[in-house]
Amino acid sequence: MPLHGPSQSQVIYAARLRRMREDQGLSFGQVAGAIGASPATVRRLEDADTSLDEGMVRMLLELYGRSAEEITEWVHRLKAANEPGWWAKDWGHVMSPWLKKLMAVEDSAEQIRTWHPCLVPPLLRTRSYALAIAGWMDADATEEERIAEADLLMERQRRLADRGTVVWALMTQAGLYTRFSENEAADAEVMAEQIEALDRAIARPSNTKVHVFPLGAPPHALSSTGALHYYRIGKTLSREIRDTVVLEQPKGAGGARTKGTAKGTRRPRWYAYAEVVTGESRVAEHLEQIDLAASVAPHVRTPLPIHTEES
Repeated sequence: MPLHGPSQSQVIYAARLRRMREDQGLSFGQVAGAIGASPATVRRLEDADTSLDEGMVRMLLELYGRSAEEITEWVHRLKAANEPGWWAKDWGHVMSPWLKKLMAVEDSAEQIRTWHPCLVPPLLRTRSYALAIAGWMDADATEEERIAEADLLMERQRRLADRGTVVWALMTQAGLYTRFSENEAADAEVMAEQIEALDRAIARPSNTKVHVFPLGAPPHALSSTGALHYYRIGKTLSREIRDTVVLEQPKGAGGARTKGTAKGTRRPRWYAYAEVVTGESRVAEHLEQIDLAASVAPHVRTPLPIHTEES
């Protein structure tokens, strides 16, 4: 995979190459033999796990019978397609590999449906809440890393809002009582700001929709599921980029490193691991889970249950 993950353009061009091969009825092995490469290299190219090499792309397009004019147009666009995504320069060093690969999908989504079983979902978090979570989950991270991660999240939220992407979240009331430290007053201040932000999202019509299950709610389709995020791609890009589900779970410090720091450096106490799912049947199954949970959740304009208890 490119160092900082594929850009949206790279994913699109890689998917078009895959579709050309499939239209010709050719296997990875047949294509690899025709251009003098390995099947794994062809597969990685189509999965956007490697940059779009001009020489290889030329050979592929010729093999697929594309015109000289189309090949020239492709080559003209390859340099721009291989450029790192907007996140690479300032935040690539603190991003998990799965998040780098996901960014092209997020940049293409028209709707994101997100669930977290015990916290505020990431795309609804305030900066202070994000920093507090990072300090709790990854106590060995440097302050610079935690700030960079929080700043990246804020930029992701801003870009989604600017594009008009609908963020449709499900969470539990338990997420409104989070503690991050031994400083109860500081934790309460962070949560007050977060709750105010959720109140604003609930109170006014916007592209952010929030269902909050109260503590006494019965089990539902997502009750035994960890953090889950579904990315629905718009029609204009759906042939190149697939609807995607991210299953996010915390893993202990004994697992693979997720930061881009040099080898031999610290491992986080807990780190975010995720499975990125693009298979149509599995995506459909998880979407059904979300739909079933949303169907029994309080309406998106229902005030936060914390206020009902305090009143």
